[in-house]
Amino acid sequence: MFKHILVAVDFAHSSDRALDVAAQMASESGAQLTLVAAYAVPALGYAAAEVVATDLVTPSEDAARAQMNELVAEIRKRCPRVDAYVRQGRPAEGVLATTREVGADLIVIGTHARHGVERLVLGSVAESVLRDSPVPVLVVRSTPTP
Repeated sequence: MFKHILVAVDFAHSSDRALDVAAQMASESGAQLTLVAAYAVPALGYAAAEVVATDLVTPSEDAARAQMNELVAEIRKRCPRVDAYVRQGRPAEGVLATTREVGADLIVIGTHARHGVERLVLGSVAESVLRDSPVPVLVVRSTPTP
């Protein structure tokens, strides 16, 4: 079926279930599993923004890589064919770029299931990935529906 599954992780509860589903699918089918975490550094609108933004990037990337290493070690117990990427930039763009780069044929992504104004203001990474993905996308709710 699927030979290369990419799962978007954000180190939050919303991606935990998606990661579990993707790892189970990859384990059962022998597929390659790729984890990708993409994070955006906040834009700052003043003259010293470049210096401040640089000060934010390194700790953010180091923290993301450390968390990713922990996830990979845990997932490798269930699914030995796993690799991971940490990308700076808009999360949906990072997921889609990695999908193309590694040749994934399925994306698994969690959703926060936000509604109303919160969704309008914050947008939806899952929705952006769904809209622009070149491959099928499996969206996994952070909590199962009753």
